[in-house]
Amino acid sequence: MSFSFKLKSHPDKLLYEHLKNVGKLSKEIVLCKEIKNKDAYSEIAYLIAIAHDFAKATTYFQEYLGKGKATKNARHGLLSSIFGYYVVKKYFENKQQEKSWYLPPIAWIVILRHHGDIHNIRGMEGEIERLKDKDEMEIVEEQIKNIKRHNLDEVKEIYKSVDLDLDLDNFFYDYEFEKTIGEIREDVEKLVKESLRGGDTRYYFLILFFYSILLDADKLDASGIGIESLPRRRDIPSDLIDRYKEVRFSGSEESDINMVRNEAYEEVTSSLERIDVERDRILSIELPTGCGKTLTAFSFALKLREKVKKELGFKPRIIYSLPFLSIIDQNAEVFSEVLVGIEGISWKDLFDMEEEDRSRRLGEISSDLILKHHHLADVVYRIKGRRI
Repeated sequence: MSFSFKLKSHPDKLLYEHLKNVGKLSKEIVLCKEIKNKDAYSEIAYLIAIAHDFAKATTYFQEYLGKGKATKNARHGLLSSIFGYYVVKKYFENKQQEKSWYLPPIAWIVILRHHGDIHNIRGMEGEIERLKDKDEMEIVEEQIKNIKRHNLDEVKEIYKSVDLDLDLDNFFYDYEFEKTIGEIREDVEKLVKESLRGGDTRYYFLILFFYSILLDADKLDASGIGIESLPRRRDIPSDLIDRYKEVRFSGSEESDINMVRNEAYEEVTSSLERIDVERDRILSIELPTGCGKTLTAFSFALKLREKVKKELGFKPRIIYSLPFLSIIDQNAEVFSEVLVGIEGISWKDLFDMEEEDRSRRLGEISSDLILKHHHLADVVYRIKGRRI
């Protein structure tokens, strides 16, 4: 017999649907990556996702959605984060995996700040202080009582629908809840001390990893897009710059500067044979202005990406980060000019166009090939000339 769900996460979406969708999306996002422990991490991402809006089950939040009545009791971040910690903690206790003690406090941090920025964990304004704040904890206790009084049956059905094998009644017991608060404090303090003592950046990057997974999945579902609607990464041939250069510079005179550019290009791209992709993580190209670093670096990146795919089995994104808006725009135009060659228009035709037509065509290049971003960039995504 099906349950009649009524609780909402958004004005036009039921809570159980949102948690189920975000859980599925989070898992898929992790599984499509080529990283160590991705199966285990996909499970943690799933648990974080199905817990992240737990406190929306209060009547206070439901009244906020229906009537716009915003109150302190309608907040959902802190209680949801406590629940997320509890869920992940129980998951590892059932598996008897004490070595993964750091993942429950990471889940707490991620859920706590999923509608804002991650702040310092310790200090006067630190996140952990919220667990010591009497007013904050009184709100959480009232929210717990409210869910028990009004919506506990539906909450249980929601978590049955997302396959959470956990006795939720225990979370609502005063003893178990107080015990959980104490464990969060201890684990978060331990997380900070371990990071500071050994200079270990692993926890820092895991927090950012799970935080980005939750935000991505949450916004995809809330927007109604879904992961299946997103365009897949396009293939870019590793020899694309070589072919572009043949057309772009055919007939160019053999000047001294062109000889320098060609020598630099050949030296950089040929160095790939000597690179160990698992060991050599930071590489640099040092050339004077005007020696063709833009095309050389782009060609090297494409060839390196092909080498990574061949040796490690996956093809990474190329992210080009640089200062000054004028340089971003200038380099993006060069890259677009190169990439338009696989967009169904020949480079020769492009070079023969009037400047206005050429600029328009470059501005229409698909965003799954190149996506320029800075604070003045046009906020639009284009696929095959269609704005989405």
